[in-house]
Amino acid sequence: IRRNIWISAGIIGIIQYSSIMSSILIKNKWPFLIALPFMIGYGIGITVYYQRKVAYLCPNCQHIFSPSLWAVIKAKHTATTRRFECPNCHETHYCIEVPKTHSNKETFHTSQV
Repeated sequence: IRRNIWISAGIIGIIQYSSIMSSILIKNKWPFLIALPFMIGYGIGITVYYQRKVAYLCPNCQHIFSPSLWAVIKAKHTATTRRFECPNCHETHYCIEVPKTHSNKETFHTSQV
């Protein structure tokens, strides 16, 4: 997930800085204004993409949950955690991001020996 985001962010960054430099060099705001809707669209799109691909693991009760997009946007966060109230135990913690493909209950069961 993060690799795809970094690659796409690199591409949009090149477009962004190229438009800024073009605007400065030709002393015209239009190159930047033309690129601006694409940059805003990218920001919205990557946020929605990331929210759909990530779930959160409560460090207290190990419950995996998917908060709303608005809750994800508003939450305090670090590089790999976000501060949420767990819907299961109602404790507020920095919950760990986990890929949604790993959020199935079956993947967290350990084998019985």
